[in-house]
Amino acid sequence: MRRSTISEWFENESNFWKLFTCLLAVLAVLKGVRRPGLWALTHAELDYSFGFVKRGLLGTFYHEIHLWHWHPLWAMFVTETAVLLFLITLMTLRSGLLSQRGGWYIAAAFASSYCVTFLVHLIGYTDIPLAALTVGLLLIRDSRLRFLSGLPIIPVAILIHENFLLLFIPVILFSFFLDGVEESKEVGRKAWTRGLVLCALAVVMALVTSLKPSLSLDQVRLMQTRMSSKVDFPLRSDVFDVLTFSLRHNLSLMWHMYAHSYWWWAEQFLSLCVFGPVLFLLIRRCFRTLESVDRSVSYIRAAVLIATFAPLAMHLLGWDQVRWNTICVLDGYLSLLLVNMRFRAAKIAVDNAERNFVILVIALNLTSGYGLTDFIAIKSYPFFPPAIKGIVARHDGIVAPL
Repeated sequence: MRRSTISEWFENESNFWKLFTCLLAVLAVLKGVRRPGLWALTHAELDYSFGFVKRGLLGTFYHEIHLWHWHPLWAMFVTETAVLLFLITLMTLRSGLLSQRGGWYIAAAFASSYCVTFLVHLIGYTDIPLAALTVGLLLIRDSRLRFLSGLPIIPVAILIHENFLLLFIPVILFSFFLDGVEESKEVGRKAWTRGLVLCALAVVMALVTSLKPSLSLDQVRLMQTRMSSKVDFPLRSDVFDVLTFSLRHNLSLMWHMYAHSYWWWAEQFLSLCVFGPVLFLLIRRCFRTLESVDRSVSYIRAAVLIATFAPLAMHLLGWDQVRWNTICVLDGYLSLLLVNMRFRAAKIAVDNAERNFVILVIALNLTSGYGLTDFIAIKSYPFFPPAIKGIVARHDGIVAPL
């Protein structure tokens, strides 16, 4: 391609933002790439070999297809993450967001966000398949078909991990809420009824699986011993301890954390600094989209906020605040895409404040390096970990000058 042709291509602002968004997404993914941690690998070994236990469905499936060892599980985890990223991209393309004025700005801000980095970093965690099931369900435009698909998907998701109730059920219900708003009274009432049925199903399933401990301490230790003889990596014992916890026990542990841990509150403040700007941008754009189609009424705005912020309720049950804040941003982005899919806002006024804020958010996202799991630090560009540099330095035979 000639130099003049390249210049002409970059003169087109749409071409620039397309390339920029793809580059930002690649950078955000590379910041979070890692091998699966021992927590995720151990969690994948939980199954129904000792009877019904919470969070045992996925491990039972893995064992049915003979996935016990490190490399096969790693390949499965990578596939799950790739499917999730593909589905998010597909939903973005189908939503109509990118055809709006300034739509690429929002896509670029999300693509560069710490949410994307942390989702990739969660490789092997149940959040990944749960998010993939959610996005796949939201891609179904027809309310009735989405309901029929949700009847088997939601119980499966709850059996994978009961936190699906707070992390993703609200945004699924939001899709049925928008169906009801968009359609006539009778059709809308049916859509809301379908959503409530799915909500009731999820609540019942979550309570059944989490109210009581799944196994006694002796049963858990026997399970751990048997599994240790089948895998080729060390198991984390604290994963098995989860099976002895009840909902009440979790609430008690978190109450102690709130009352006595200044560290937890400091971490929460830092997490807000990382996730707050992009979350504000997504909600602001969602409200502007609703205004452009004369749907900016209080109850729709409230539904957007509930669907977006519902995952924050997980702070009452678990201390992984970065995980819950990550899903909060993801749900905010999915809510924006749902609004665009339902109302197809073609004309949104130019907003220089939004464009400038997007640039600021992208800059903050690119410099964010906070809160990865297992005490892993962000790998900076060009993403070579120190171990690789050390190996190269030992074998290249070059002595650097003083």
